[in-house]
Amino acid sequence: MEKEEFNFKQLFNEFLEIEKRYNLFEKKEQNVYYWKILRYHVFHEINKQKQGIRAIHLKATRKDKVKNLLSMIKNAIFMNPFLKGCFLIKCCFLDQTV
Repeated sequence: MEKEEFNFKQLFNEFLEIEKRYNLFEKKEQNVYYWKILRYHVFHEINKQKQGIRAIHLKATRKDKVKNLLSMIKNAIFMNPFLKGCFLIKCCFLDQTV
């Protein structure tokens, strides 16, 4: 895990260096600073190709999907303030006079 983090940090630092070297934040096309829009996607693609897909990005199994669905239904029923009868929200408004 430490090696993976080190590689990520190194990759990120090199990415920042390239941004500075080529003044990518100053580049624009038709008055649009395009690097601000593309930056995340470019870095994400480079990171994905460099380190491969991590386990958290793998597709969820059916068991995980069912478990998540049941958890969402449970939360929607038991944690929903509208179903608990808490329709009124007590607020205190203070008048500020100068």
